[in-house]
Amino acid sequence: MQKWQTEFQEQLSREQRKQGLQPTANVYQSFQSPAMNIAMNVLSAMLIVGYAVALIVVMFLPHVSAAFAGRRVHQRTDWDRDPADEMNP
Repeated sequence: MQKWQTEFQEQLSREQRKQGLQPTANVYQSFQSPAMNIAMNVLSAMLIVGYAVALIVVMFLPHVSAAFAGRRVHQRTDWDRDPADEMNP
């Protein structure tokens, strides 16, 4: 990869000289750093694993698994209701 990149930079410099332009200096790019490559790979792996774990957790929620199994989904309890309303018909 580095060999190709060096050849590409040289070709780009030659083309710029042909056009009468000043060749640009090699700009440091983050993908050239081995430490940055490792950090990005670790971060990507963590995101992928995190997504998979979150998906498994959601799929095992009672109402989600019941829906996929074709069972009746139980109605949710209304925790904000007033208990006094149930006493008075």
